[in-house]
Amino acid sequence: MEVLFNRYVESFDLQDEKIKLKILHTYRVVEIMEYLTNCLRLCERDCFLAKKIALYHDIGRFKQIVQFGTFDDSKSIDHAQLSCEILNQGQFLKDCTEDEKGCILKAIYNHNKLYIGSELNEKEQFFAKLIRDADKCDIFKVIATKDYLTLFGFSKEEIEQSYVSKKVKESLMSHQCVDKKDRKEALDFLLTMIGFFYDLNFEETIEYIMEYQWYRIPFDDLSFAHEETRKDVKMILNEMEAYLRKRGNNNVYN
Repeated sequence: MEVLFNRYVESFDLQDEKIKLKILHTYRVVEIMEYLTNCLRLCERDCFLAKKIALYHDIGRFKQIVQFGTFDDSKSIDHAQLSCEILNQGQFLKDCTEDEKGCILKAIYNHNKLYIGSELNEKEQFFAKLIRDADKCDIFKVIATKDYLTLFGFSKEEIEQSYVSKKVKESLMSHQCVDKKDRKEALDFLLTMIGFFYDLNFEETIEYIMEYQWYRIPFDDLSFAHEETRKDVKMILNEMEAYLRKRGNNNVYN
């Protein structure tokens, strides 16, 4: 399956930093997915489906970059929907049954949504949860590179000068993911990843993330200009880590 993926991405400018970023992200998500499926002891066919989902989950990102120059879906196009359209048009899923194709496409379509659609059946929900977790694992690592301009469209200085929007803070303190439409400040885009912790589905995912603690790196790197911002960020991080300790029975992630 990698041959088809590589052939597709080779049609884009491989020197473009955003294109390179997404290629590397894709293959790391595949590796994380293999780690999770091994931990969960899935059967061979389910491992195959999970790998396909991981490999193709962001295939729409490449056209998105070429056409719009941004990763921000709210300013361009729903990249998950675009991924599904590309997969339907090509030969990427030719070795899958119709039921398997449906499962793959629904998982990919739901991987970037605020919540998984209630219409999915049990197996479809399972794979949607898997790709959401695997994707988030690597997003933490990508953000730890501190390439804020490429990732968010904001410089380090712009993030340091910004505040936490009221609705973003309310969502995070209520243990909810951040709705993209609520992001008003540059810092909101970075804080979105903290909300990811409230949407992790497998304990193995939490253990993986907490082992490396990539999410801490950008916050250690940034020097916020406003005392209000410093207090808000500290409060949000403390609340998230307290949530994880409670979820891990106060001993798994210490």
